[in-house]
Amino acid sequence: VHYDARPLQRRALDVVNGLIAVRAVPSEALKAEQPARFQDKTVVLHNPLPLDGFIRAGATAPAAPPMLLCLGKFRPEKGQGVLVDAFAQIADQFPNWRLRLPGDGPLFATVEAQIAKLGLTDKVELPGMVSDVAGEYARASLVAMPSDYEAAPMVAAEAMASARPLVAFADCLGARSLITDGTDGVLVDPGADRA
Repeated sequence: VHYDARPLQRRALDVVNGLIAVRAVPSEALKAEQPARFQDKTVVLHNPLPLDGFIRAGATAPAAPPMLLCLGKFRPEKGQGVLVDAFAQIADQFPNWRLRLPGDGPLFATVEAQIAKLGLTDKVELPGMVSDVAGEYARASLVAMPSDYEAAPMVAAEAMASARPLVAFADCLGARSLITDGTDGVLVDPGADRA
């Protein structure tokens, strides 16, 4: 999916894939997405996850007020701007809820300006980079992953290890491969505008 709008990069990747002996991908779903001619050269090597801190986080009750957490680098495919737009649509109906967006990246200033324009500065937290990731999950009531695409998202694995429900778009391959809709999270139809 990442290369759908990048035909030149896709062709270059096809050439490279023809030259390598073996390549690793982080999930079975991503392996299945590969062209048939590369299947025999593709192995699954899952992302490592140090569980102890996340399991301890899951043993704690979420902090008050209720918080929606979205961790990640501020890049176009991660969808923080889409999440801010969606949160703006429901913020008045859930006045106690807060949205927390730890991370940094090229779109940080853009999302910060969007939050100010929507009048959400008192409801959305932008702490920048954080070192205690497990602590972020411990305080969260719900975790959002508004990504356009993910291979094997660490956010989903960390949220699940922390016993926090996850909401993501159903058209995201990585989300679909890890989330069982209605059991450990919710997969949402993105609609025409993803918001």
